[in-house]
Amino acid sequence: MRRNKKHIKVLIRTTLYFASERREADYISQEAKKLWDEKAKGSDLHKLTVPKQRANKKKNAFLKGIILEHCNPLSTLIEEIITGKSIETILKKELKTAWITTEENSRLNKEYKSKRPNGWEWCYKQRGIKLKH
Repeated sequence: MRRNKKHIKVLIRTTLYFASERREADYISQEAKKLWDEKAKGSDLHKLTVPKQRANKKKNAFLKGIILEHCNPLSTLIEEIITGKSIETILKKELKTAWITTEENSRLNKEYKSKRPNGWEWCYKQRGIKLKH
């Protein structure tokens, strides 16, 4: 049973990761938006997907300075699914992503890498990361 649970977790993680990185981000940090506006004049950061970012990093070095962050850690979402929370609810309401700078990501991960006590919005605020839709 334990082995099956591990395989199920891997499958859930892969599904959530695939679902999140192939769609537009839900949020953008002010710092990521500022970097984007300075370097990619005229295009919309919301429309950037992870595959597009990866494909264009060589042409546009500034893309290395931003990262698509899962607002709610995948490990948390996986545990919620394992314990019976609706996958539909997770996909529609909790699988949120944000483009943030790599520096913001480092600040966030110092204390909140895999857990978001008091919710993800509170954790972002504690690290001075200001998001907008």
